[in-house]
This record gives sequence, structure tokens and C-alpha cells, in this order.
Amino acid sequence: MAAKGVAVTPTLSLGHILSYWDEQDRSHDAYLQYIGKGLQSTYTGRVNNILRHDAAAIEFRKANYEKSAAVLADLVAADVTILAGTDAGYLNSYCYPGLALHEELALMVKYGMTPQQALKASVINGPKFLGQKGYGAVAPGNHADLLLLDANPLEDIHNTLKIRGLLSGEMERPRPTRCIACRNRKAHGSRHLIYHSLVKTIAALLLEGGFFIAAYHRDFSISSF
Repeated sequence: MAAKGVAVTPTLSLGHILSYWDEQDRSHDAYLQYIGKGLQSTYTGRVNNILRHDAAAIEFRKANYEKSAAVLADLVAADVTILAGTDAGYLNSYCYPGLALHEELALMVKYGMTPQQALKASVINGPKFLGQKGYGAVAPGNHADLLLLDANPLEDIHNTLKIRGLLSGEMERPRPTRCIACRNRKAHGSRHLIYHSLVKTIAALLLEGGFFIAAYHRDFSISSF
């Protein structure tokens, strides 16, 4: 597969949700407030089916999922390109757009990838496989969409959910002459200083390229891919 340029998107999250429904019933998730009633109505078919499972069927579906998920480690060992993606959307029960990718990354690490490999599958491998330029690195001319975190996901992949903020927009977009934080400097206090430290950090990274940024409350950890 690797020699022929075949890439695999494991989509572990939906199968995990359904296989382990007896341990984590998601029918009352807070995230449902962001999902339209029409889309929610498509979730019921699969869930109603697994609710009929007896103990033997529950054990079987879990064993089957674990066997399938274990293939990921073999693919990684064989140097097959892995892409991060989910089945979020129509019919795919409680697999929420946005959140599902964070859950997918955590499962990818659980079943055989390092946090760095999982992050690459998300932000680098996808655009590369599709031949899309301008993604996958902090570099001049690239799309300037940066997720800023309060903890390093290279240490714990679950830290992708510890979101400090988002910078979004093309890098060639003119920088405002006056930052919004300056208008309320007294109110923001230390956050004002953090904001400007972050801007300086990103400006320096633009000259380097190829970095992942994890933003902390008091300093910034920068790890190269």
C-alpha cells in the first residue's frame, strides 16, 4: 500500500461510539444543542439496533472493534500514509462535526500512533495527499489558520481540547494598526501581555516554517515536526 501511494483514513470514532455505547450513552450530550433536530433524528437507527444487543452481542461488537482498530498499528509500521477524518454527519450517530476530530486523534494515539503522527495525519497528510498547497506549516504565504492551545498535545493528545483561541485568515491580510486588546488593556491585565507575546512568537515562526505551536498561559512551547 505504501509503495503504491495508498492512504488510509481509519475513522475510528464512530465505531468506538457504537461499540462502547453501554459504557458511554451519549444520548444526552451537551453537544446535541449544536445539532439540528433533523440530523439528530438520523442517529436513532443504529442506536436502536445496538440497544437490542444482549451481553454476548455487546462482547462481540467490542472484540470486533478492537480487532479492526489494531490494524492501525500495522499500517503505521508499514509506513502507510494515515489521514485523520471522521464519519461526522448524516446517519452517523453522535459523531459531532468538530469534536469528532479531537476524539479521532485520541483514538489514533490509543491504537498505535504517536501524538506527533496523529497531528501530522490531521494537518499535513490530508492536504499533501489531495495536492493542496498552502497548508501544513506555519510559513509565509500559507493559510493562516492557527489553533492556540493551553497545553502541549505532543505530551498528551487530549490537550487539543484545551483551546486558548484561534487565529484565522490569510497571512497576506493587512495587520490591524491597533489591536483590539489594547482598547481594554486595564481590563485584560496579564492577558494583554500574553496576546502581544503570542503575536511576537508567531511573527518569529513565520520566518522559520514547519512548526507546531502550543500556547501556554505564561510562556509558549514550540515543537518542530
